[in-house]
Amino acid sequence: AGVSRVLYGPYIPSYLTPGIDVNAYAGAVAFLNATGATEGGRPLSMKANLTNYRVERHVEDHEADLVGEGIAIRRAEPTDILPLIAFLEVHFPHWKPDAIGVMRDLFGGDPRGVTLHLALEHGEIIGYAQTRAERFGPFGVNEACRGRGIGGVLLSRALRAMRAQGFHSAWFLWTSDRTAKLYGQHGFEEVRRFVMMTKNLASIDHLS
Repeated sequence: AGVSRVLYGPYIPSYLTPGIDVNAYAGAVAFLNATGATEGGRPLSMKANLTNYRVERHVEDHEADLVGEGIAIRRAEPTDILPLIAFLEVHFPHWKPDAIGVMRDLFGGDPRGVTLHLALEHGEIIGYAQTRAERFGPFGVNEACRGRGIGGVLLSRALRAMRAQGFHSAWFLWTSDRTAKLYGQHGFEEVRRFVMMTKNLASIDHLS
């Protein structure tokens, strides 16, 4: 059919699980390695208990500092729809369909199961976080604005909103070890780890 490679659990366009569970399916990983597949990254899924979630004092203090720098973190409003879509098209285009679905429910459907928060610097969107039921994310900050603690405050706001809606936990399927450190500061723990794999078909002879 002209396919030159197979990807096992890529992030986009969609996935059921982000790769192969390294503990539950260790035999599958070994089998694919033996047949010439190569390993890529090893993302992990995480989960947090919201029942006992409390905002750390340093997060509250930092949020106040951000306000002094002209950065506001708040719930999304209907007037944010077009600016947020424009922001996503530039910085996170693969997340736009999910965000549009959340905005559709939030502003034109049943808002009880979704949340959407924005980080704005002098009125310009620089980050966002969305949730649906107990699923946290997607969540991201403009790369040029990272390293200033904006993501941590945005994450905390979203978790508090989930708890206020009555949800007891928050989970997501995919992150890196580097970003997992931020989530760990807010009560998230590793649940599963996956390995992404690629199989090159170019050297395989056609079957008779």
